Amino acid sequence: MVAADQNYEALSFDGPITKRPNFSQGRPLARMRIRTRVNLSCMNQWVVLCNALMLLLTFTESWTPSTGAQLREHGVPSLILRTQIPLYASLRSASVKSGDPAQHIHNQSASETLEHDEDKETYQINLQLADWASQCARQRNVTAATLALETLRNMKRPDTVAYNSVIKAVAKVTPARILQVPSTKVAEQLLQDMKDLCESQVEANRAWYDRLSDGTLSDIEISQGPPRVRIKPNVRSYSTVMDALARKGSLEAARRAEKVLEDLESAFLATGDLALEPNLISYNTLLSAYAKCGGDVAVSECLDILASIPMQPDVISYNNVLHAIARSGNADAGERVQAMLDTMQTRGVSPNARSYTTCMDAWSQSGRVDRAYALLEEVLIRFEKTQDMSLKPNAISFSTLIHAYAVSKEEDKALKAYKVFLKMKENDVLPNRYTFNNLLNACATSRSTPRVLELVKKLYHKVLRDYGPDHFTFGTVLKACANILVKDRSFAPTVFREACKRGQVSSGVLWQLRQAVPVETYRELLGGQDGHDIPWNDLPPEWKRNVRDGRNRKISK
Repeated sequence: MVAADQNYEALSFDGPITKRPNFSQGRPLARMRIRTRVNLSCMNQWVVLCNALMLLLTFTESWTPSTGAQLREHGVPSLILRTQIPLYASLRSASVKSGDPAQHIHNQSASETLEHDEDKETYQINLQLADWASQCARQRNVTAATLALETLRNMKRPDTVAYNSVIKAVAKVTPARILQVPSTKVAEQLLQDMKDLCESQVEANRAWYDRLSDGTLSDIEISQGPPRVRIKPNVRSYSTVMDALARKGSLEAARRAEKVLEDLESAFLATGDLALEPNLISYNTLLSAYAKCGGDVAVSECLDILASIPMQPDVISYNNVLHAIARSGNADAGERVQAMLDTMQTRGVSPNARSYTTCMDAWSQSGRVDRAYALLEEVLIRFEKTQDMSLKPNAISFSTLIHAYAVSKEEDKALKAYKVFLKMKENDVLPNRYTFNNLLNACATSRSTPRVLELVKKLYHKVLRDYGPDHFTFGTVLKACANILVKDRSFAPTVFREACKRGQVSSGVLWQLRQAVPVETYRELLGGQDGHDIPWNDLPPEWKRNVRDGRNRKISK
């Protein structure tokens, strides 16, 4: 998902947390920020007074270890003491012991140098962690995610940046297993570790300042300074864990993502920390989690979330809802998606190419290829008029319409799908392997004509030469051999041998081969074995070495 901070109102501080509260009533965050500004103004006045007082105490030798406690007894806020005492306490300690504050600074140099070196090491490691996270985002590199996790565990001084990078790496490879643990569990545990470490570091920091104000710190402890709070989860930490759960595509994972968001809302309510303020990305990630589940429950949840987002939804918000409706499997999905597409425009949110593509997909599932084609024409016209690049249809847009023809009952659907392919080239949109797979499927399920037969072989050789066929390609071509290339008995064996050569023999390829050739030919291609009984797992490993599922995961054994 594209990350961008959003300005919006926040959760109410006036009552207990509720499930997706409506923040629009009463504008509680505005009231809170006004109160905060007033409090900060008063606090700044205390800072000025304390600065003058402590400077006077320090250099008139009136500072004693109990000075902090005395100031607190006279009403100086603890926050002021915790932010202003350390400098003057250190200077006074140096003055008492050595008579020269500069000498005290010199004595600190060794520890400061060590801390600087460790901070530099943390910075360098963070650069590597960020690079691994980027690799995971681009290529779903599980090895990089594993290295990132192991490196984090071995860091001397991990910080928030390090944890967020590793959570991102883990999220981007979901679903996967990292060190034998599901990636979603790893992400959730990392977030919990951040919370625990933050709590312990804050407590250590608070204890140091309490002892300082009470005058019970030794000179060495004062010179070392307060323990730093290096790890504190923020909205990015929570949202990235939600992203990991969203990638599971299950209702159970979506429920867990919603719990993470509720925890974020609760943390913001309890602290008022703006770094924990849920943003639009947080809510869009939850929408994505439900949208990928499919079914009526997912649609209902998405509509509920959309209606209660405490800020203006954007095109990503609506695209998630469109996707949920399109995946519902209902006969009226096309009409409902079209209605939502119209609604978002009336609410001032402009659809993009993905919005139109999702609507096209919904119409195709409703059996209305004509409506899908009309939407493609509409978005092309809008792009021509506006030159808005967000509206330019891409390979997915055209492939969606080609797929719509492939699964339809249209007459001459192969030629109609090929017409869409030509329109794609006219608009300078480059096809990909999935485009050709859908086009081949349209041919395989079309009426057999000389033009379609010629088209199947032409497209197949084009994919072989330029796009790298996968097992879907070979299975679809073999399906065409069974349905429309019955008379050409040499073509199917040639296709199967090429699949073996490229390591793309899946169970689907094997099944389609059985439909496309006689039993004798089938047995011969399998090395004389009885093809009816041979399991796919028993095929030679080199035949299936490159078979991957729809999520690009290798599934050969």
